[in-house]
Amino acid sequence: MLGTLAESVSFNSNAVTITFPSLGARYTGTLIDGQLIGYFHQLDSSFPLNLVRIDKARRTSNGHQLATEATSYVSEEIHFHNPESNIKLAGTMTLPR
Repeated sequence: MLGTLAESVSFNSNAVTITFPSLGARYTGTLIDGQLIGYFHQLDSSFPLNLVRIDKARRTSNGHQLATEATSYVSEEIHFHNPESNIKLAGTMTLPR
């Protein structure tokens, strides 16, 4: 199984809260015109995250979801070197266009 299971989901009027204690995270949103408009919170950070229903996600043969043209992304390889500790951190930063 991929992903992390939510520990709790509460829905009160048009407000929803989903908690992920193993990640130190939660999602809070409001149902407006069939969309959840809200924020993803983790530790001391939060960012807007809106959720919409789609009929069916396109998937690859191994089950991973495919990005569509409407959700095009730009990826960049990022490298950080810490000369004091002689360590190098690297990763891929992916951002929506």
